[in-house]
Amino acid sequence: MIRSTSHIIKRVVPVFVLFAINIIAYFFHGQKDLTSENRYTISKGTKDLLLKVNKPLTIKVLLKGPYPSGFKKLGNNAEDLLRKFRDIAGPSFQYEIISPEDNIPQTDKTYAEVLDAMGVSALSLTSQIKQGQQQVYIYPLALLEYQGKIELVQLYKGKSPLISKIGRAHV
Repeated sequence: MIRSTSHIIKRVVPVFVLFAINIIAYFFHGQKDLTSENRYTISKGTKDLLLKVNKPLTIKVLLKGPYPSGFKKLGNNAEDLLRKFRDIAGPSFQYEIISPEDNIPQTDKTYAEVLDAMGVSALSLTSQIKQGQQQVYIYPLALLEYQGKIELVQLYKGKSPLISKIGRAHV
């Protein structure tokens, strides 16, 4: 009997310990940046700025769609960073990864149509697919909406200027 109890304890205790670690890690998570250039470290100034966000701040990243892998990776990296920002700033900070072909809420216009009207040029890429070639238009931008104003932020510069105008718009 003692031997079977000992055997059960040896199996149950590690499972219980892993379960407890998992619960603790769910509520108290952290990350250590091991890159030499501190690529994934959020600076103290950025943290201080995010903590001051007390009114709704929404960031919409226009990188959702059938894009080449490099732009999908850019969108994923942007989403990871924005998730960290939201963890710091709290519920007033919201983000969304959207397609330029999505309609702007409460309008019949797409984001691409409005950006074109503002003079923002799309990046035109041709990619190889099973049926041949496909041309896609990419707006590697983020739209920041704060206190009734919209700011456009360029996310990709490439080898040549891709976006002729980056500016402000009022809602």
